[in-house]
Amino acid sequence: MPKDHHPHPARSSRRLCIALCAAVLLPAVARSQTTSQPPRAAWDVVAGGASGRESAQPTLRSALSVRLGSGNRIAPFVAVEIGAITSGYKWNVGHPRADGSFFGAPDFLAGPAGAFGFRAPLTTRLLVSGSGGVAMLETSGHPGRFLDADVSFALWSRLAVLGGVRRMWYYDPHGRLNRTVTPVVVGLRVKSRR
Repeated sequence: MPKDHHPHPARSSRRLCIALCAAVLLPAVARSQTTSQPPRAAWDVVAGGASGRESAQPTLRSALSVRLGSGNRIAPFVAVEIGAITSGYKWNVGHPRADGSFFGAPDFLAGPAGAFGFRAPLTTRLLVSGSGGVAMLETSGHPGRFLDADVSFALWSRLAVLGGVRRMWYYDPHGRLNRTVTPVVVGLRVKSRR
């Protein structure tokens, strides 16, 4: 019998995240009349979590980002961060499952990450960001990948609240895709002067 052809879940989720980032950023192009600019530097502290099949997965991240270029309507930026998430798996090399994947008890993953993306002001108070990057997860030994989108609202000139969503891809000790996680976070952003 012919096999049903279904789109690969990882590819579908990648396309969805790229579309989400585009949907967040593109409206800013149409609002070129705003005189606001993305901050030259920003420090974010966020916390949140995601629900997985095994357990809730709390996450905590702190990131420093720097704007590249003059900071016109849409400005590129680079970011470095340190983060942690309860993964739901502890890699157990000695006891693979029948399909060759690994399992174990919930584990606490932590490590640095780097990202490149774009920021754009929608108004003088609203700022949207989209980025992608890699995270070094110390337990698995293989870089995780992620796409990220967030929106911040300035309370004062140098302080904003923000909310965001991140799509993360985890890999097992042999570099094979193990699973994906989508944490939602809220936090604070401290901005530099223009």
